[in-house]
Amino acid sequence: VLTAKQKIAMSTDYDWFIHADADEWLCAPRRGETLATAIARADREGFTCINFHELAFVPIEGEDFEAEDYSSRMTTYYFFQPYYPRLMRGWKAGAGLDNVETGGHMVGGEQRRVCPEDFYLRHYISLSESYVRRKYLYRKFSEEGLARGWHKNRLSIPPENLRVRPVPGMRSLPHAASMEFDLSQPFTKHFWQW
Repeated sequence: VLTAKQKIAMSTDYDWFIHADADEWLCAPRRGETLATAIARADREGFTCINFHELAFVPIEGEDFEAEDYSSRMTTYYFFQPYYPRLMRGWKAGAGLDNVETGGHMVGGEQRRVCPEDFYLRHYISLSESYVRRKYLYRKFSEEGLARGWHKNRLSIPPENLRVRPVPGMRSLPHAASMEFDLSQPFTKHFWQW
């Protein structure tokens, strides 16, 4: 899949390429600014890629957000950052950058110039306990990805670890559309590894 996306990125007529999964929402770093406007600003300033801070949104025990409007209701999150920079999910098309070797997390190439202002990635990693069980308990990963060392933290997850329990460092926004993210206590592991 990443190789196919890379081929599109190398041949597109668009100015920038975004890599996002279905459960991710990429956001501008400044209040009232659209993602397109923020990327255009980074482009004008001569940068060729953008790093995103990952905010992992989760339901705490007993909550269920399996509905179309989950993003307008979920407020509990943790800041996931095992290392920095980590998620270069936007890069300039035609700059010769590549994200295949890192499993889609980072980009490399001679023309890589990282924007110093980090953007945000809201990752709706789980909508309910039953949702995350369906997502991870029986999932099959490609042999190629496993050989590269990808997905190791998602292999053989004990079912009891898929229940999100509040721990120090987890945060709650005042409302779902808030941009008041607390980055003071990054997590280096996802909730099923706690």
